[in-house]
Amino acid sequence: MAFIDGEAPYYIWNKDVCNMTHENEMDVVILGDSVANSSFMPEILSDKTVNLSLGGTTPIENYYIMQDWMDNNGAPKHVFISFMDSHFIEAECYWKRCLYSHRFTTKQNWEILKNAKKYKESSIATETCDMDFLSYEMYLPNKYVTALGNAGFDQRLKGNQSIYNSNYLYGGRYIGRTVEVGELLPTEYSEFRVKPMFDKYYKDLIRMCIDRGCEVHIVKPPLPETTTFTENYVRQYEEYYDELQKLFPMITVEWWRQGYDAACFADNSHMNMSGAFRFGQEIKDAYPQVFDEGCPQERMKAINATIESEKILDEMLKWGTLPPYALVVYDAEGDFDEMYGESYWKDRLEIKQHILTDESDSAIYAIGSAEGSDWFEEIYLKDGAYEICLGENVKYEWSPCRTSGISVLVVTENGETVITEKTFNCEESIYTLQENE
Repeated sequence: MAFIDGEAPYYIWNKDVCNMTHENEMDVVILGDSVANSSFMPEILSDKTVNLSLGGTTPIENYYIMQDWMDNNGAPKHVFISFMDSHFIEAECYWKRCLYSHRFTTKQNWEILKNAKKYKESSIATETCDMDFLSYEMYLPNKYVTALGNAGFDQRLKGNQSIYNSNYLYGGRYIGRTVEVGELLPTEYSEFRVKPMFDKYYKDLIRMCIDRGCEVHIVKPPLPETTTFTENYVRQYEEYYDELQKLFPMITVEWWRQGYDAACFADNSHMNMSGAFRFGQEIKDAYPQVFDEGCPQERMKAINATIESEKILDEMLKWGTLPPYALVVYDAEGDFDEMYGESYWKDRLEIKQHILTDESDSAIYAIGSAEGSDWFEEIYLKDGAYEICLGENVKYEWSPCRTSGISVLVVTENGETVITEKTFNCEESIYTLQENE
């Protein structure tokens, strides 16, 4: 941890978590690569969901990840599996991530190498694979001297420990934990194929889960709207999974063909926090027997941190769809009704109630769910600020910008706790977050 680069702590966390026995049983395990990691948010799915997916991994590595987990924690009720297509044809991170971080045991790595040679999988069974294997196993300088040099005098221990600890907070999800939007390019998928070694491990992984009593759900998450699939691709994809379901009739296979808009993605493949939240809500709708409604109580610390990091006004609204959160909105521009009407989240918001209009004709709205919806009934202007009753004998003084922009206060239902307050300035109909000085 003192000298390895900033990606390795996620792999070390994964190894540690899988090889320890946890007090609280997990009902749902997420497996896959970076697409799975960025798409599945344990903090909005359930308290009993853990995301064990790792960037760059394939069915090969995930077979051993799940093996480790079940050896130490037994079988979960449900396993969700997601991979991008490239990880059915190449193990791009096996050497530079899994071996580098010592994610797997010597026995597991040796078994992978043996099978790679058998199946002639060139991304693992390279010309130097035996020497590379020994070099990593023995921490030889030819594999780690660059990391030692880059770590420098101060080392990387503090930063890597922070990365490692953050994975506990977010239940294993570490990719796309911002609302930043990437530059997306049109992408066409024309071929779907699965090479022999990846096919073997994919089926072995599914079989192992089924044999241990898990329900297996294969999910292909949405991609940006700029993505297209040729007829050939769709035919190959459907043929492969039709055969897979004949072999394993009890599994479910879902492909989110409808793309999401650009605001949901950090790049052409990976969702940002906004996209993952939207996908999480849709996953809960699609699998109501798996996930509870509302907000996982033990994960609220992670959710609170995410709410505090929001920078886009429209995205603030989504938190009103997730009990126990609710919003108070002060509209000094007179634009909120129109903005709300165009919001993706409006159909999921159970309450948009006009509380009052002040002397400057600015409206105050309450946004949230029906449960505990009477908390906002006591709000009034006092000495230039709004006083909101938060639970019994608790009052919060809120001073929204009353001359321009839109101000938002995020609280928990029944007004028990204030999470954050933000003001968004308006310039030429574009709202930007007012940074605190």
